[in-house]
Amino acid sequence: MKLSLMFFVCVCLILSAAAQAGEITLNQRYSGNSLPTMVDTNGDGITAGDGNFYVRGAPGRATVDSFNEFTAFAPYFMDGCDVRAGLVAQTYVETFKDGSMLFYQATEGFLCFNLSTFVTDYEIKGIFNGGTGRFAGAYGTWVNVGKGFSAGVEMNAFEGTLKGTIEVPHQSDEDDDSDD
Repeated sequence: MKLSLMFFVCVCLILSAAAQAGEITLNQRYSGNSLPTMVDTNGDGITAGDGNFYVRGAPGRATVDSFNEFTAFAPYFMDGCDVRAGLVAQTYVETFKDGSMLFYQATEGFLCFNLSTFVTDYEIKGIFNGGTGRFAGAYGTWVNVGKGFSAGVEMNAFEGTLKGTIEVPHQSDEDDDSDD
């Protein structure tokens, strides 16, 4: 009986490792907040924000820490958008329950602010650029669509969806740096 159980556990571990390589669909909902920092990466007088989010969906529950900066808002006046800001920089680290991390950064995006509702709509696109654990060597693309809400002085709340495709290369036993 013990031998059968050990065999079953070994097969599950092997299949689990094999399942980690290949394509992983990212389909998540998130909510969280952002606070301003003192960092101004492009010298335009608009500082970056530091975001913290809770994530649920595929490939699992996680927390996300982000750093983002957008240009100063400019008049736009279209479809409920009174002012618009373009992406300067945005980087994310998503940490999963097993300790694996997924790294990604934005390549394009915008914020659209409505002066009557104080709601910000946004769409941001980017790439996965590595990770640790089950996301080591990850690459692929993603799209983030959401809304931001004023939550008081200097704090904003956000919610939205993050969708994409993550490619994870198969790692051979020679790539394993663990101390067995």
